[in-house]
Amino acid sequence: MYVKNVLVALLFAIIVLAGQAPCPANEPLAYYSRPHRALDRLAEGYARWMAIHRTQGGHHGWSEGRWQAALRATGGSRAAEITAETWPNQPNLSWEEQWAEYAKDWSRSRGQGGGANHWGVAGRRHRWIGTGSARGRNGTWYGCLIAVD
Repeated sequence: MYVKNVLVALLFAIIVLAGQAPCPANEPLAYYSRPHRALDRLAEGYARWMAIHRTQGGHHGWSEGRWQAALRATGGSRAAEITAETWPNQPNLSWEEQWAEYAKDWSRSRGQGGGANHWGVAGRRHRWIGTGSARGRNGTWYGCLIAVD
């Protein structure tokens, strides 16, 4: 998972340097944060939950215990998670395409019910991040990014 995060960060660095960022006006700076293995495990688990249930879990699916686990694992003081999904029936998307779709989603989203601005998390660097992505039976990819400062 650590290698996966490093590859995702490198990919987006290459895309940005080539001038082909998926969100030219809103670069997903969170992708350049330091990956953390424990956060990856939490994000992967949550992505799998969303894929099994074929629904974007949103913030309400995160229990207080998971927040505390993220903070304990990193020594951070604040944690945030954001989720996204691709369009249905896209089972063959590469990692790069999945995370580009998630970034587009977050750049346009204000959060559920007028809640937290997703771009407020995706649009800046953090001390640590964890990422996870899983495919549902419907061919939709579900992604989760956990950020800790």
